[in-house]
Amino acid sequence: MVLYAVFGMPAHAWEKQWTEAPAIEDSCVAYDDRYSEAPLFRVTAKSPNERVYFFSRKIACTSGSSCPARMKSYLVDGDVVFGGPADKKFRCVYYGSSKGTIVAGFIAADQLAPFAEDDELTQDFLVGTWSHNGNPKIIITAAEKNQVGAEGEAWWPGPRIAPYHEGSFSAVATPAGKEITFRDGDDADSCKVDVLRRGPYLVAQDNDHCGGVNVRFSGILMKLRGGK
Repeated sequence: MVLYAVFGMPAHAWEKQWTEAPAIEDSCVAYDDRYSEAPLFRVTAKSPNERVYFFSRKIACTSGSSCPARMKSYLVDGDVVFGGPADKKFRCVYYGSSKGTIVAGFIAADQLAPFAEDDELTQDFLVGTWSHNGNPKIIITAAEKNQVGAEGEAWWPGPRIAPYHEGSFSAVATPAGKEITFRDGDDADSCKVDVLRRGPYLVAQDNDHCGGVNVRFSGILMKLRGGK
């Protein structure tokens, strides 16, 4: 069932889910839902072409020595991350890749600058395939004027893991500022997915009526390269 967004509804459907920041921990691994509401930071390299490496622990490298805490993964100047509280001159950060995966690790706090979330949602920005590890997955296409159509699918615990639960939605809607709401149905039990733009990412939350047990359209979503 495809339902067009109802005009005249409140523009701000997004609701903050967490009252506390991500906890300060000795490890930094995905996935903690609180990071979807954490501040965004822009990576600031100290020199051209510098690789800004992730660390598995809050331990800086000493010049001329081995550095077991430094991970293979790295970022470059301008990349945007979700960042936890600063501790011991590091922040735990989440970086969403164009493969739909989240890379987590510690980054030196002095190489992170606050990111201004000024950009609103547009049709061009939305069109593509958005996902987190393939589940959920939302395919967004252009519709009339500045509207977009969305086809979403999700599973729990995962596709082809029996027994599993699944869910889906299909809707057409119009962005309102940084937000867009997809509604598949017109009653209280119909699936509703609210989406918020956060820099280069989307963050989704649903009303728990979009599928079987534990099936959710929620969390940080990345735009996949090539739309697959």
